[in-house]
Amino acid sequence: MHPSSLAITKKVAELLERGVAAVVITVARGESAGAKLLIDEAGNTTGSLGAAELDSLVGSQVSKFLQSRDETRLVCVKDFATDFPSAGETFLLFERLQASPRLVVCGAGHVGASLAKLGAFLGYQTTLIDDRAEFLQRDRFKDDQIELVVASDWSSAVRGVIGNGRGVSVAVVTRGHSEDE
Repeated sequence: MHPSSLAITKKVAELLERGVAAVVITVARGESAGAKLLIDEAGNTTGSLGAAELDSLVGSQVSKFLQSRDETRLVCVKDFATDFPSAGETFLLFERLQASPRLVVCGAGHVGASLAKLGAFLGYQTTLIDDRAEFLQRDRFKDDQIELVVASDWSSAVRGVIGNGRGVSVAVVTRGHSEDE
């Protein structure tokens, strides 16, 4: 593995852990085919496309790509940088990088259990929290994608599972107002 590929791989893991969106740009065709550059949503970079000028030019395209909500896009450099040498022969593959959406369900009664199962079915990383361990038995939730958390203290458990809150949806469907609060 090329040293810059290793650095990008490590950075990808870190960004996913932190819930930060980023774009991996790969030279799909051109002089430095296979070269990669990772740019996170704050503009921090790892790697290179083989030319500092191209690395700089691509930065302006990343925010547009992230706003588009596309997962991937193949772009000819001449479409955004006509003065770049060999712009017409250089193609870049943009790939969105972001953590899977997460769903935290507080309350494992009938509504919460059904919502957790639906969330997992729809592809959410789902966490189901309740203060009643008997409601969080694995035999009730065959899908291993549902993380089960017994809360000895609601505030701490919810705070711990939500983390920084990026990409997390929360449903509060506990058995009473005091737990909901």
